[in-house]
Amino acid sequence: MLSMTDWLTKSGSTSTSTSTSSSSSSSSSSSSSSSSSSSSSSSSSSTSNSKKQKTQDPSIAPVLILKGLMRQVPLPDSNGTEFKMFAANATSRQSRRSVVRTFAELSPKQRMNVRLELNLLELARREKGSLATWTPTTAANARSVALSMAPIVYVCVSVIQCRRVMSEFPGTQVKDSNDRVIGCRDMCDRCFSNKHVTYDCLRIVQPVFDFESKGAAIDLKCRCVNPNCPGFKDVVEKKARESKVSVDDVLKSAFLKKTKFFIVLVT
Repeated sequence: MLSMTDWLTKSGSTSTSTSTSSSSSSSSSSSSSSSSSSSSSSSSSSTSNSKKQKTQDPSIAPVLILKGLMRQVPLPDSNGTEFKMFAANATSRQSRRSVVRTFAELSPKQRMNVRLELNLLELARREKGSLATWTPTTAANARSVALSMAPIVYVCVSVIQCRRVMSEFPGTQVKDSNDRVIGCRDMCDRCFSNKHVTYDCLRIVQPVFDFESKGAAIDLKCRCVNPNCPGFKDVVEKKARESKVSVDDVLKSAFLKKTKFFIVLVT
């Protein structure tokens, strides 16, 4: 994974007859075996070519770099005080954010700047590989990174970059049982409360149009599930009309599981 700063694969006539028959049978068997082997080889070759086509799409290279960068961004916990991160040795796509840190425990690199400038030439060199290891595939990946990847990435995680301000504003404060401010959480722009706001995941948004060029952004996908939120009600009522059921039916667990419908307000 790329670090933030470096941005950034028988006898007599009977015997003769029998022998001839046996030879013919053997030849037929051999021919069948050869045909089977050829078919298997063709199938294997087809599968191999199919895999190559999937892995040789150079347009994927810039997206994979952005995903690698996104994995380094701390994901705020909905409790308003902690952040979830990947372990240093967690490189699998199936790995989860198992490391929990408080804001005070985040390193300066993890408290990311809003605007990151990527060194596209360096990233392209890494994609291509060395003179001894590069292939037409890696060269195509490098070309895609150098010519089509956005040079600017905006990391928009307000609870990291604007934490001091959000901790002072009543609408985004998170307090403990003693009414002390212990953290902050984004506020829903429809019900103007942060009590029912949760953080689902980080996501990549592109293109984002910069003053000088196009860029990409990494931001948070949030949702508000306040039953009294006007936005929440709008989403539920719209789903009820589309499904021709009552609002109460939309909120039942059986309906949610059947339709895979989630009440989500993206902020």
